[in-house]
Amino acid sequence: MRKIYLVAAAFLLTGTLANAQNNVTFKVDMNAETVSANGVHVAGDFQNEAGAPNDWDPAATPLSDGDADGIYEVTVVIPSGYYQFKFINDNGWGGVESVPAVCQVEEGQGNDNRWVLVNGDMEVATTFNGSAPSGMNFVKFKLDMENEGAGKVPSMSGSFVGSGGWDEAGVAMHNYDGTKWTNYVYLADGDYEYKYRDTNNWSGKNESVDGDCIVGGGNSNRTLKVEGDMILDLVCFNSCDPCSAPPEKNPIKVTLQVDLSNTKVCESFDKITVAGGFNGWPGDGTGAELKDDDNDDIYTITLDWETNNKYEYKFQLITGTTAKWEGIGNRVFNTNTKSTDTTIAVVCFDSEEACGPTPPAADSITFRVDMSKESSPADTIWVIGSFTDPQWQAGAIALDYSGVGGIFETTVEICAESFKFKYTNGDPNNQAFEEFVGADSAQAHCAEPNGLGGYNREYTRTGGEEVIPTYYFSSCDINTASVEPKEEIGFSIFPNPTNGNIQITLNNDERVGITLTDLSGKLVKDFGMQNGIQFNLNANEIESGLYLINIQSATGTGVAKLIVE
Repeated sequence: MRKIYLVAAAFLLTGTLANAQNNVTFKVDMNAETVSANGVHVAGDFQNEAGAPNDWDPAATPLSDGDADGIYEVTVVIPSGYYQFKFINDNGWGGVESVPAVCQVEEGQGNDNRWVLVNGDMEVATTFNGSAPSGMNFVKFKLDMENEGAGKVPSMSGSFVGSGGWDEAGVAMHNYDGTKWTNYVYLADGDYEYKYRDTNNWSGKNESVDGDCIVGGGNSNRTLKVEGDMILDLVCFNSCDPCSAPPEKNPIKVTLQVDLSNTKVCESFDKITVAGGFNGWPGDGTGAELKDDDNDDIYTITLDWETNNKYEYKFQLITGTTAKWEGIGNRVFNTNTKSTDTTIAVVCFDSEEACGPTPPAADSITFRVDMSKESSPADTIWVIGSFTDPQWQAGAIALDYSGVGGIFETTVEICAESFKFKYTNGDPNNQAFEEFVGADSAQAHCAEPNGLGGYNREYTRTGGEEVIPTYYFSSCDINTASVEPKEEIGFSIFPNPTNGNIQITLNNDERVGITLTDLSGKLVKDFGMQNGIQFNLNANEIESGLYLINIQSATGTGVAKLIVE
């Protein structure tokens, strides 16, 4: 994670704690300077509040370097507010620093003081005559709230806010000219994402921006590439551009529809609601409730939304005061092109599409993983996934040793039609013990990106008791050896030899996994799970040679030679 310095560590906004007292530490790096015999001082319009007789006294507030690291500092106790200041390498104005234009109050147009918005205990650190701490850059943000109405006090959060990014306690903004707001942070070179909010937390209106300043791909975060000090252009809230006259907004009725016919196979709940930016994203069951008046399992609600606006929302199943949110990204409806009442097409819960066939009811699913290739298998092997309650690490299930080779197994009653999972070699709460499969092209066919930099396995049920193929830990390779005696699967291959398409015909209709290996057993291609009696497979990209076609089902295995010309 990149090291960053925030100007404001707390979130409280200008004027919200007019009398609150804060510990503010001013720090200045003097390693590039010859320090005056009279010491290093800081002067500004905070000094009287800090106990000095007067503001802007160059000798009243000395800094010290107790650990001799060249960084001088002093901590003062002052109220929340906006302050201007400068460092002085002396006890008189002859030693005052020359503040770079980028971080001056007026950006080189007159007032050359530094400035800071104090809204909590914080550090104000920089280099003498410099714009930022060593190795960092001064980045100033400017926002116009002209089109958002009176009384809005904005803030900002992003990938650089807090230890893990996107802290709700974000960066407060200073009002410097009517509807215009600003603040700055210190950032290392790199790429960042951020967005503005019209309140001091996530419950208000958060930006959902369209344009060339965002990440894209459905992500409405602004993107920022830092390669030195910078002052960002003034932009309008919810826009990549400066403010212009706001478009006329007229109320229209928008009807949302969600199909719960498939969801009811596995889920029980008290009601279904919709939550979004339009109602503050409540997660306690107080969102807008949908109804199914004709008992067809399609729940609807009609909302009064405005034209020329963008709405993000999700459906949630409510049990008591607990909400189960959809696992997909935010649904988005743009009213910019709408002028009349609109009904949005029916979608399946937790899907962007209409519901398909009714999924199978709950049944026993057996997980098996082969640990024989691991140099240090743990005492306990676990499976984690979206099928447990609670999901993933919190609902981890231990596997038992099967008694055969390095295979561990467990059987779980599962209702979800498809689910994601992975195995852990030891403590499931330690990410270092999770298997890592799918990171390269040779492994990508049996795993899906999880959106967090890792990969998950995925399985789709067809009904009845099923056994998931026995994967080797952290691999897409399948161990076709049986844990219990299995029947031989009869099948034929045509044509053989082949130079392209392969037609495989099974003697019986069953769900099977099909892989292609070389004669040493090394995986060449995984054709995945197939249903039915006859399959057409494509081998055009496979080099000429002699291979083995391997077929595995819950009850049997089969193998045959294949010649690719």
